[in-house]
Amino acid sequence: MTITLDAKRRLTVPLPLMRGAQPGDIFVARYDLEEDTLTFRRLPPREDWLKVVGLCPGPVDEAPAPGTETHGKAVRLRRPRREQTSPAVR
Repeated sequence: MTITLDAKRRLTVPLPLMRGAQPGDIFVARYDLEEDTLTFRRLPPREDWLKVVGLCPGPVDEAPAPGTETHGKAVRLRRPRREQTSPAVR
């Protein structure tokens, strides 16, 4: 089967090649320079986020707020306070 690139650089794929595909499916396109071929591979559907949240071990309310994670950021540690001695103890 031949697929043609139109003036807007779009590929139109014939229906017999797209059996099982639905609108919203995600594909990875790879170009092989040696073979001069373009290959499309369908990725598995994304998981339903409600199912993922349901699998969480604890309540979602206990999750840290966005932007409060320290992953990848330097954490500033405070120095312990020195105990002040009175001038008469010297």
